[in-house]
Order: sequence, then structure tokens, then C-alpha cells
Amino acid sequence: MFGSEGDRIVSLATRKRSTSREECFVELDAYWTALAAGRIVPLRDEVDPRGIKGSLDKVFLIERIAPGIARFRIAGHHLTDLMGMEMRGMPLSAAFTPAAREQLGDTLRALFSEPARVELTLEGQRQGLRGRIGARALFLPLRNRDGGIDRAIGMLSSTGRRGTAPQRFDIVGEERRTLVGYGEYPLGPSGPTETEIFVPAETARARIRNREELRASLRVVSSNAGE
Repeated sequence: MFGSEGDRIVSLATRKRSTSREECFVELDAYWTALAAGRIVPLRDEVDPRGIKGSLDKVFLIERIAPGIARFRIAGHHLTDLMGMEMRGMPLSAAFTPAAREQLGDTLRALFSEPARVELTLEGQRQGLRGRIGARALFLPLRNRDGGIDRAIGMLSSTGRRGTAPQRFDIVGEERRTLVGYGEYPLGPSGPTETEIFVPAETARARIRNREELRASLRVVSSNAGE
């Protein structure tokens, strides 16, 4: 499932999964970069799932709840399958082995505090003769309306035979890039950049309309909710 605090239901359970593993990471990274539009981090409210429609089953949204700790706000179908449960509201650490959680906490502190773009290389736990599955995860920070960075959009994709759920992961590699120096800081709490101080009235009205449509379009529930 994927969505946010809006009112309209958008189901991902039956969406066609046509984007390859590598393409889906390129799609999300490019979409996030386009949203940032020269700023260090884009706004959470600017995210529209239609912009990454080929990869939604692998996408998740997390919320920082304390230093080094985050929980899932939204989790795509792929992650739900790996864990064998609905992950919304669960701590991010539930997808990782106990041995990986200290490093995960350090990763989350960098993600939200620097802020940073983080990519992890993961391995699942060995299950009998099946061996370990490999996975890749990408984390990209998002700003709230007050300018704070307490959300992140991400993606997790695995390869190989999944074995029995839940499939928790060890961290075997990390690539971290601080975003400071790669964009403009917002000038105020809600954050226009220097190039956005003047906005034509029609553009401002269109942004407001788009924001309202976004709120109404992002909530996702499972296709059988209420059945």
C-alpha cells in the first residue's frame, strides 16, 4: 500500500509491475531530484505517486520519531510480501536483523540531520539451502511545511528466492552523500528558495489546487479493505 493523509483511495495491490529493479531506483531518484528543483530537499506535500507509478509496489514513506528511529507511514506491496505483514506504523528496524540496527540508527541520524541521500546494500537471513536473498534500499529525505526534515521517501527491492516471511536484512554496504552544497536552503519555515520569492498569481493558485488534489489522492488502502 502507498499513500498519505488524503481522502481518496488509491489501490496499489493490483497495479502492473512493469519497471525493472534498476529502472525503479533511477525513476525514484530522478523524480525526487526534479521535485527538489535546486533545493536541498523537496517538500513532503509535493510528492505525487503518479510521478513514480512504475515503481509504487517497492516504495515506502518513513517518519522520524526520535534520533535514529523511524517508522513506516506507508509501505508498498513488495515490502509487505517480504515481511509477511502490513508494515504501516511498524518501526523501520522491524525490517532489519538485531545486528544491523545500530548501523541503521546511525544511517537514520545522517538521513534526517545532515541531511543525506543514503543507499544500502542488504542481505536477507539464510534459510536452509535457499541461501540469502540480496536487496537494495534507497532513502531520500523530505521536508515538512515548517521546514523540518522528518520524513523520507524510499525504495526497497530484492532479488532471489524470498523464502519464508518475515525476511529481515543485514546491512552489508552503505553509500551516503550529504546534500549540503547540492541545493539551496529554504529562506523561511515553509521554504521558498531565493529563485521563488516572486511567484505569479496564477502559478500560486495552481500550486494550491495541486496541493489540495495531492492530499485527496495519496491515501492508499489494500484493495480488499472493508471487504
